[in-house]
Amino acid sequence: MAAIAIFLVLTLAWEKADAKGEGLLAWGKNNAGQLGLGHTKDVFKPEFVPTFYPKKVKAFAAGGSAAGEGGFSLILTEGDKLYAFGCNEYGQLGVGDNEKRRSMTQVNVASSSSGERVVRVAAGDAFGVALTESGRVYSWGNNLAGQLGLGDVRDRNVPTLVTGNGLESQNITDIAAGSRFVVALSERGAIWTWGSNDFGQLGQGTIPGGGSFSSEPREIKGGALQGVKFSAVALGSNHTLALSRSGEIYAWGENDFGQLGLGDRDNRNKPFAVLHRFTRSRIQSIAAGAKHSMALSEKGEIFTFGSNDCDQLGYSLGRNSNGNFMTVPSLVDSVKGVRIHAGARVSMTTVRTGKVFVWGCNDLGQLGLGDQKPRPAPSLLPVSRQAPLLDFAISSSHTLAVNKDLDLLAWGRNANAELGLAYKSDYELSPKLVTSSTATITQLCTGGHAFEEQGHTICKTGSGYVFSWGWNAFGQLGLGGISKLVSQPSRLFGLEKPKVVRHFACGQYNTAAIVERNRMGPYTWGPNYSGQLGHSFFDLGPITAPKRMEMFKTTKFVQISSGYNHMLGLTEKGVLYVWGSNVHGQLGTGDTKDRAKPTQVVFSTPSAVKAIATGAFSSFAVTEDNTTFTWGYNEGLELGLGEGYNRNSPQVVHGLQGKEIVTIVCGAYHTFAVDSEKRVYGWGSNRFGQLGLGHTDDVLTPTLIPGLPAVMSPQSPYGIVTFSAGNHHSVMVSENGTMFAWGRNSAGQLGLGKEWVVVTSPTKMGDFKMRGVVAAASHTLAVVEVET
Repeated sequence: MAAIAIFLVLTLAWEKADAKGEGLLAWGKNNAGQLGLGHTKDVFKPEFVPTFYPKKVKAFAAGGSAAGEGGFSLILTEGDKLYAFGCNEYGQLGVGDNEKRRSMTQVNVASSSSGERVVRVAAGDAFGVALTESGRVYSWGNNLAGQLGLGDVRDRNVPTLVTGNGLESQNITDIAAGSRFVVALSERGAIWTWGSNDFGQLGQGTIPGGGSFSSEPREIKGGALQGVKFSAVALGSNHTLALSRSGEIYAWGENDFGQLGLGDRDNRNKPFAVLHRFTRSRIQSIAAGAKHSMALSEKGEIFTFGSNDCDQLGYSLGRNSNGNFMTVPSLVDSVKGVRIHAGARVSMTTVRTGKVFVWGCNDLGQLGLGDQKPRPAPSLLPVSRQAPLLDFAISSSHTLAVNKDLDLLAWGRNANAELGLAYKSDYELSPKLVTSSTATITQLCTGGHAFEEQGHTICKTGSGYVFSWGWNAFGQLGLGGISKLVSQPSRLFGLEKPKVVRHFACGQYNTAAIVERNRMGPYTWGPNYSGQLGHSFFDLGPITAPKRMEMFKTTKFVQISSGYNHMLGLTEKGVLYVWGSNVHGQLGTGDTKDRAKPTQVVFSTPSAVKAIATGAFSSFAVTEDNTTFTWGYNEGLELGLGEGYNRNSPQVVHGLQGKEIVTIVCGAYHTFAVDSEKRVYGWGSNRFGQLGLGHTDDVLTPTLIPGLPAVMSPQSPYGIVTFSAGNHHSVMVSENGTMFAWGRNSAGQLGLGKEWVVVTSPTKMGDFKMRGVVAAASHTLAVVEVET
């Protein structure tokens, strides 16, 4: 199968002032992928969720076959972290398995553990290459033609050091990948090659033993390169261009369309100088597509040669041409550039004003022009003037770009999730944001209580994107289907523009959102066997995508809370509605009858409700006159009424009378209240010390938790909460951003390591500066401030 080369390796040299962003940390139980880390192993100390870590991209590469299949991407960020996403059939992502990834997954290069930095990446049709600061080369992925340079033809799914023939001591300064071969440039300007040699693309002449490939690196010596030192290389599918330090081009390999620029169509298995005097100016850069080549002079002249089957040369060949190709470098006279880029059958240039022009094939949307029409001449790529695009990596099917803010954008084919957008689609025809250098998270909730403590998570970013991940056996992720689990964040388009989400609620199986169309009407999804979706009917369902509660078309909601299988909704006027399961009286309607139709709760005081909360089977409401009411399940003493009987109608929590309660925080069977002075009271089940009182005795009534710092206020009324509780653990962020955790640490949910311990007093966790935290079941997620 033919394959193309991008096979452009980019390093971005510009600088941007440090800025503050937000990252998402996750830890604890992960049996349903609820931590969003791409696996289902429990995590005992906080780890960043790669999708939401603000990243400044400094190098990147895009790979895939000539047919547009198997697309994948490699991203290197400041902080020396390497990420990968897309197709992974041959282990080309380097993540230790062969499962594709929809969003950024970190690649652990062996050198990084010793403090050595990765500085370059390259991608072939199904393999990757990385170069470290010390000049070492690592490779992984498909190795059918020995392109990994490891002395054999065995695939690898993790980065492996290339050492053959002394390459390790050569201080390599640049790397490039073709379809199934690699070219490396050393500090002294020498060229090393390995991999497939079907067309002479290694420049080694005849391979020792007469083979069609070389599985070990070899230096090109003698011949036309005698005494020549090189500064850059560019690879097509099966041809190589090299630029000397004096500005001359050398070429070798496949030449079926004249892509070597030598005036004929004969392949070369050794380097030849491109001697045609096509310019009086020195050549400053080169680029190569699948079967065409580009050269840029110091005067900004752009020359192209090779195949023109999709108008990638940028000029008409005329009626007198011998075919749809050009065998010598010829001028693209309609534009002058300062940088050039080439994909399979695509060409690009950036001009002095910062504008980008594109031309060539566009059947997969790889030009980013909003359609799939080819362009025979340079066409302006519309992008933001505030954040112009600075560099590109182009595969046969998709394009990656970085703007001046060091944000990553992508467009083109996305059938293998090669764009890193956390979803699959046929195509994306215009640039889409993949990751931002100043990412923020504005909404976050996580659910799960029972069974094996599976959970699910949903969040919204500052750019308006909504993601969900974790347990999806009941459609609670809202992605339009049912699956066992989704371990990486996936885009939930049903709640994106023109909708604006103001608030999320996550229960055991269900999820709800308040959407801003004048904030009217909650959206709910998941199973509905107890009527917990509030759609006025009982049905096992599930409903697998967000569905609006039609009863409330003209009602504005400000808060919604979800328990195990019941929900509470609070309107702008302070009216409380309830629906769902009522077997324990958790709806507060005076009986134990389930409700599919939302029903208003009547209180003994006429005051409006200002805050609500739900435990697994319990409910709370705080009114404007500072009365706290509770009802529902009480065998864990979670109602705070001094005894353990269930209640099916609102009861006053007398232990909180006279206190101005602003927030109620519910675990599954234990409860907290925060007053206006930011003092915290706790009660209910305490078998694992989850109340933070220094003991493990259950507590009948609200009790002040001594020594607990003041709780940080959320950044906005709809901001991420700063105090949360799971089944048997509790977490809180103090005013200075310090996080405290206590309770059971059975699965690492306290972030204190693997040890199964009970922590009965609030304990400081790490040195992170937190902005919010959520907990459910036996897992925790937190939003943390990070430097970018």
